[in-house]
Amino acid sequence: AFTNTGTGAVSITAASGPLNVTAVVDAGATNTLTLTASTGGLSIGADLKAVGGTVDLVAAGVLSQTAGVITTGSLTGSSVGGATLTGANLFDSLAGFTNTGVGDVSITDAKASGLTVSTAVDAGSGNTLTLTTTNAGPLTLSANVSAADGTVDLVAAGALSQTAGVITTGGLTGSSVGGATLTGANLF
Repeated sequence: AFTNTGTGAVSITAASGPLNVTAVVDAGATNTLTLTASTGGLSIGADLKAVGGTVDLVAAGVLSQTAGVITTGSLTGSSVGGATLTGANLFDSLAGFTNTGVGDVSITDAKASGLTVSTAVDAGSGNTLTLTTTNAGPLTLSANVSAADGTVDLVAAGALSQTAGVITTGGLTGSSVGGATLTGANLF
């Protein structure tokens, strides 16, 4: 557990082995929370908070969420071997995510106002990238989304739209509620 109040970013690094979050970590409103597992996986088992700020999750191994909710303005990060962030998370934008190695990437947002992909998201070659919104939230792609030679699965509980960027993948699948507009110079 860790709590910060006032203005100032919170950055925590595990330099050896995996990093397991087992109790609430709150960086404080509008601040940045960075959790780094520099030699292993990162497991989220409790709430992470940086309301109106940014949560940056950096894993040298697999990134997983077993419990808790990520509450922030923007989520960003990276993994090696896949990432599963499928809790009832509450964030406005996915501000970039990169995965290398073999392992799928799945990210869920439960905020009713929806999710905007604002910076490139790359699941890595041959993997599956799944982006999901729930609670009638729309899904808006405003940046590149890729899973070269893999699959991109876009699951929107509201409208699905593409305002910028390119979808690059071997196969595209998905669903929407209220229409879908994916009219970029997509490559699949």
